[in-house]
Amino acid sequence: MKKTLVALAALAATSVFAQSTVTIFGTLDAGYKSVNNSANNAANSQNITNNNSATSLIIFKGVEDMGGGMAATFLMEIDFNPVNSSSANVAPGATGANYWNATPFNGEQYVGISGGFGNLQLGTPNADGLIAGIIATPFGTAMGSGFNGTFGRLGTAGVSSLNQFSGAAGTTGRIIRHANTIQYTTPDFGGFKATAAYAFGNDNATVANPATGTLAGNTNTYTTLSLKYNNGPANVMYVYTNEKAASNGAAGIYGVTAAGAFVTTATVALPVNTDVTWQQLSGNYTFGPATIYAGLSTTKHNAAVPLEDSNSWNLAGQYLITPSIKLQANYLARNSNVAANARLLGLGAEYAFSKRTNAYFRYEGINFDAFAVAPSFTLNSWAVGLKHTF
Repeated sequence: MKKTLVALAALAATSVFAQSTVTIFGTLDAGYKSVNNSANNAANSQNITNNNSATSLIIFKGVEDMGGGMAATFLMEIDFNPVNSSSANVAPGATGANYWNATPFNGEQYVGISGGFGNLQLGTPNADGLIAGIIATPFGTAMGSGFNGTFGRLGTAGVSSLNQFSGAAGTTGRIIRHANTIQYTTPDFGGFKATAAYAFGNDNATVANPATGTLAGNTNTYTTLSLKYNNGPANVMYVYTNEKAASNGAAGIYGVTAAGAFVTTATVALPVNTDVTWQQLSGNYTFGPATIYAGLSTTKHNAAVPLEDSNSWNLAGQYLITPSIKLQANYLARNSNVAANARLLGLGAEYAFSKRTNAYFRYEGINFDAFAVAPSFTLNSWAVGLKHTF
């Protein structure tokens, strides 16, 4: 009897473990890149660089089947640079600037629960504005997409090192992912899904800076609403995002840059009691070996004197010559009141050695119009490299 009970217990334990899975996967991308700036020779460069065709990252993803159609989920992402070893991300308990970047999981991360009711996530999930930008181009967030600090992330002229984390300030640069977020996605209704995300603002936040002591600051209120349609060859998405600055102006704004530096200056923040709205409409359609892409976007700072009022549009395409060879192209135009109007042409080619390893070529040419006292200029870049997924 005792042996039977032990056997049943072992079988039950095995059954429980079988219902929980953790997968580890990722991408490594590195290649040679050449940059030529017609207005500034000092900006020209030739380097072995990262992320020319995709983000180098490692993701830990877990799912526990809890029965009854419900599951617990988690995801933790590490974005890294394989061509430049660094200890910028340190263990909790460190002091100095790195204290503010004290987690190796510097990308998307969340814990959630899903079922017939939909999907609920808590943490720092990727923003739907980021997803909409990826849907509009075959280049994702890599070269040729317009997702960079020079052109303006996702078609907006406002760029801030804080919009990666944006639990605090972020100027008008669009949000990649927002800290302290609760996000809900509905079940699929004939290809349609809706998502709502929210992060609470705080007018009386305090933070202990190891260098200067305790400081008061604010966090912004973040809201996103989106509608997606994905059915067969068609993939369309509309996203509305709003971020509102807090009202405690005397306290200043605090935040953390991507490099782990502590920031307390209001020059990197939205003015108090103002907000910025981003709207994006993007989609792609596949027919045979070809896929066409398109996107529209607007950025509007809602103030008497806006920090930014800009818009962008793009058309793109991808064609599979063979299962191993693909060609890509993207044209993106941006108009803005705070930066030179710009036009980008991205070209790409990939050759698949296997299901996991690709060789790639990327070209990105950007033409900037004259703005204020700055003359027009061009920025041309090209890269060749290798991408491996695992």
